[in-house]
Amino acid sequence: FSPKPFYHFAAGRFRQQMQARQAEELRSKIEQEK
Repeated sequence: FSPKPFYHFAAGRFRQQMQARQAEELRSKIEQEK
């Protein structure tokens, strides 16, 4: 069992979650400015 693929997969998911959170924050900021 090699932990590297799992780490890579977890890192990819973590990055996706961070990007989604940033996108939501940007969207909320834009809506607040209106």
